[in-house]
Amino acid sequence: KAKARAQAMRYEREAREKGAGAGAGAGADEPTLLISRVPRCRLGEPAIDGIAERVCLSRAGAAHTSCIRLSDDLLRMSSTKGYRMCRATHGVEYGRWYFEITIATLGPTGHSRLGWASHRAELHAPVGYDANSYAYRDVNGMRVHAARRKYYGEPYAEGDVIGCLVVLPPRAQLPRRAPLRLCKYKREVYAERHEGDDKRAPLEGACVAFYKNGVCQGVAYEGLAQDVYFPAGSLYTDAAATGDAARPASIDFNFGPSFKCAPEGVEFASRPWDDPAAPGGAGKEQEKSDVPQDELQEQERQGEGAQHGESSAEEGAYSEPQCRPVSVDGKSVRVDGVLPMCDAVHFKPLLELGGAPPEELAAQQERRALAQASAGKGKGRVR
Repeated sequence: KAKARAQAMRYEREAREKGAGAGAGAGADEPTLLISRVPRCRLGEPAIDGIAERVCLSRAGAAHTSCIRLSDDLLRMSSTKGYRMCRATHGVEYGRWYFEITIATLGPTGHSRLGWASHRAELHAPVGYDANSYAYRDVNGMRVHAARRKYYGEPYAEGDVIGCLVVLPPRAQLPRRAPLRLCKYKREVYAERHEGDDKRAPLEGACVAFYKNGVCQGVAYEGLAQDVYFPAGSLYTDAAATGDAARPASIDFNFGPSFKCAPEGVEFASRPWDDPAAPGGAGKEQEKSDVPQDELQEQERQGEGAQHGESSAEEGAYSEPQCRPVSVDGKSVRVDGVLPMCDAVHFKPLLELGGAPPEELAAQQERRALAQASAGKGKGRVR
């Protein structure tokens, strides 16, 4: 940030010298440029920590390591500081998804807020701190969004299992949007946006619900904005505490496919990559080898296995299941077609790539940003 401020001041000084004050007036009208860190899995680049084949906690999607500790398997988060957030490596933009978190320890001074957060959410703050995250709070069972707390469900404590469900529209119903503008800063990938870009229309039918030990607490929020949402958790511990009160708070993430507490009213979709007979399944190649070539080509033309939707030409791809509308009766929520969060590795993010692969797009935008910086362009303020 200091380098960015110094660069912006240098650009403004050069503009004043060249334009005799005209450049300074033009620079003052330029919008502030905002940047937010994006997990590399989201962009199709090599995964953070070298893990691309599974969903886990992201070291780059967490606050500074002095505030948060992650286990070796990247499924446990611990903290001995004030509220800090940690996100998963993979996010979702469409479909219905579920994961659960076990409250391992809180201690005398520990608290937690759990839920979903986009890449725009502030890491050095709890989930629900801004308009880019939705949280379920342990104290009084409140729901939190945009720093506003409201009574919602039952409070939870150590040993409880909290389930997090997000329902987003199907991919075909999402409005088209501009591609992410990417840049690199201190060896990390960031998404660029200007002030005013956060004004997004709410999505019809999108909602978030939470479960305590498998019991639904009701729909917490509806009308989510279009974005990529990541599983997220945040912990608080009094840094001034000593002795037993200084024990770190910790939570365990479980992205599936098996869960400790089966959520009531949730019907999970079939997972074809575990079914040898299904499109994209583990036994697909073996099944192909036992079928004559001419018959296999005829089956591919007819779209065999349509019960799972049309399969993509890419190996292992999976179309969205056909889902019924969400049924809400008080605090009871019935929803089908839900997938465990571990299956997010099989889904592509909805990016307008213009035919270019994600890694090529990131490289192109990085080269463009470096060229603009060397040419003295991009004189907007950076925050």
